Amino acid sequence: MPYILAWLLGVPAFVLILIWLFVH
Repeated sequence: MPYILAWLLGVPAFVLILIWLFVH
């Protein structure tokens, strides 16, 4: 089930990008 793994990895990455945008 690579789709579920991609979703689980994509959500934290999206959150980190949002945090990076707010910091900068």
